[in-house]
Amino acid sequence: MKQPYSHDHCERRIPRHLGAHKCLIAAGLVLLCSHTCLGQRTVGNTATYRVTTYDSLGAMLCQEDVKVVFGLLPWQSDKTQNTLIYEYDSTNACIDMLRLGAVCPEGRRFELLRMSEEETGYRDNDSVFWMHPMRANQFWFMEIAPFPYILKKQPVGKSYSYGVQPTPEWCELAGKAVSRYTILTKSARILSQKAWLVVATSMHPTQPSSTLVLYYSPRKGPLAMYYMLANRTNVWIERKD
Repeated sequence: MKQPYSHDHCERRIPRHLGAHKCLIAAGLVLLCSHTCLGQRTVGNTATYRVTTYDSLGAMLCQEDVKVVFGLLPWQSDKTQNTLIYEYDSTNACIDMLRLGAVCPEGRRFELLRMSEEETGYRDNDSVFWMHPMRANQFWFMEIAPFPYILKKQPVGKSYSYGVQPTPEWCELAGKAVSRYTILTKSARILSQKAWLVVATSMHPTQPSSTLVLYYSPRKGPLAMYYMLANRTNVWIERKD
């Protein structure tokens, strides 16, 4: 793929007085350009999302802003993914209000993660956008909900699937959850921006189904994600910036 800035273009922007260092600096600029100047990738960007949790009747339970960092470096747990970081501004209020918790089949108590920061992974390339959703604090039921997942070359209207299999440590969430996705249109509007509209439903062997309505921008990534989770809470995630 042709880079948006050639070596010569980047080099011309470097002052002559830097002398022998300009080639190294130019190389660094080309690398930076390849990650952040494509205009079609989330790689290297940061976004803030307003996250609102509702009960099954639509009453708002709690709200917080979550900062999402789409990192440049590989995720240590899976080098095929880039590092994705969620920074939460609340670790207790929503958890306590929702009285979240679970009991494992053998009676062992599920330990809910109360975290101010969660590190996981994502992929964004010419063919695929895929990311782990939030799963710490009150968001742990997203482990069996549809992950934000786009097959970029998939035709509108044609469905595709993706599955995850939480391990026994996830207690009653353990078991294979299979999500089925359909791109409804690539010319929807959300938050005053053009977006792809994708709907997905996840089926789990022991839990109720989960649904995701995803508005996705090839330039910015997810603009909005509207979840109905298996615990019958609804989580609305909308980009603020």
